[in-house]
Amino acid sequence: MIISENWLREWVEFDLDFNALPSLLTAAGLETGVVEDIKALPKSIVAGHIVQICPHPDASDLTLCDVDTGEAKLVQVVCGAPNVALGAVAPFAKVGSRLPAGEKIAEVSIRGELSSGMLCSAAELGLEEQSQGLLLLDPELSPGGQLNDHLQLPDRLLEVELTPNRGDCLSILGVAREVAALTGGRLKEPKLPRVRTTESEARSISLDADGRCARYVGRSIKDVRPGARTPDRIRERVTRAGLRSIDALVDVSNYIMLELGQPMHAFDGDRLKGNIQVRTAKSKEKIKLLDGECLALDSESLLITDQKGAVALAGIKGGASTMIHPKTRTIFLEAAFFDPDGVARTARKYGLNTDASHRFERGVDFTLPAKAIDRASALITQICGGRCGPRIESSEKSRLPKRPWVSLRATRLSRMLGERIPKKKVLSVFNSLGMKCESTPSGWRVKAPTYRFDVAAEHDLVEEVARVVGYDRLPVNRPKVAAGSGLAPETKLPIDRAKDLLVDLGYREAITYSFVSP
Repeated sequence: MIISENWLREWVEFDLDFNALPSLLTAAGLETGVVEDIKALPKSIVAGHIVQICPHPDASDLTLCDVDTGEAKLVQVVCGAPNVALGAVAPFAKVGSRLPAGEKIAEVSIRGELSSGMLCSAAELGLEEQSQGLLLLDPELSPGGQLNDHLQLPDRLLEVELTPNRGDCLSILGVAREVAALTGGRLKEPKLPRVRTTESEARSISLDADGRCARYVGRSIKDVRPGARTPDRIRERVTRAGLRSIDALVDVSNYIMLELGQPMHAFDGDRLKGNIQVRTAKSKEKIKLLDGECLALDSESLLITDQKGAVALAGIKGGASTMIHPKTRTIFLEAAFFDPDGVARTARKYGLNTDASHRFERGVDFTLPAKAIDRASALITQICGGRCGPRIESSEKSRLPKRPWVSLRATRLSRMLGERIPKKKVLSVFNSLGMKCESTPSGWRVKAPTYRFDVAAEHDLVEEVARVVGYDRLPVNRPKVAAGSGLAPETKLPIDRAKDLLVDLGYREAITYSFVSP
């Protein structure tokens, strides 16, 4: 999981220097390292509006562009980018600018035409390793506008390597919770806007999966603009997290997954026929996935289906028959809770490893689907327009994971950590981790939050206290072991010594195969 400092600080207030954060998180069990330091752009790189274009007279692959940079005169630039277009807005490096890679921009003649500056790609600005074409910016940017605030620069990226038991940290929200607990900072969960529903929903959801899908939430959004572009703020965060920006609808789904940790999928609502059913596959049933791969399924595979057949491999990948395309006008959003073990088995069986399966097989908070649907609906209608239907849901509450109370004895905690931790400190630790905690005569009883699948026994609670207090702050005590001495009786002669004595007397040892009688 790659974490942007700027994005993280929107979710948690902390005073710790960011350079000290990797060692703090690593000491708490989340192995973390600095991936990249993205520097601010020079002030001479500004927003350039392309107000006129014409073909280069002597080069078919070049275009002459008149660029408005906010100054009195337009600037002529020779550009070879395939996506240069009239009305586009792109980063413009003025003459004398120095790009992050060190190249200095000079006024040059290209095939007999003067080029006074440069229209830039994301790679040329150090924002991506590779890119094709110009970095197209939001059209609302003023000509000559500064780009650092708009592109959230400078920024620093961390990579958090998680063990399988900490799937709750596969999101900005999850890492923000950890940072808040370890630094005493304040968690700042944004308030979700209320989604205005203006459409009805005739579609229903049925769960016939024997508990492997205990909650499924969906919503239809009609009349979306298929060509809407992803805002720069969302696109930059998605790409810095290591994902590819595709289009506004897919990018919003990925953005929610990175932000909250809830994988989502968007179907083309017009291609989705009838009601939704979550069920296991029929014998020899087939599905064609988004990437064109066709799978012949067994009866253990969990599917999302409509009245015509399979439309997604549940929790892993969507199907080609209902995929979003450039002419999509109605979408159906999906967010669900799938059994982690079932997703893991199916993904391994077919050799699939997706961002969704990576999260589902580690456990996703089963209270998240409704929140994720509302968050995605608000962003999609803001970016792509559209009219929302009601949020529909089907749940088997008895099948959802239970959060039992777990007892922690004060004597056990002291014995395992080597010192007595004050009761107020223990309560503070559990509260900072979002756990319910009550004092008992022998210690405490604790209930883990819905996103912590790894806390189920007393030793798990001891580990949580040690993590937050700090392993490096615990005392180093020598073990107290009672020394014993005395002669061992002949009846307790070690077996190896007995073997040696028998060999010395001329005997031979026969070692047979396991499970075979000598």
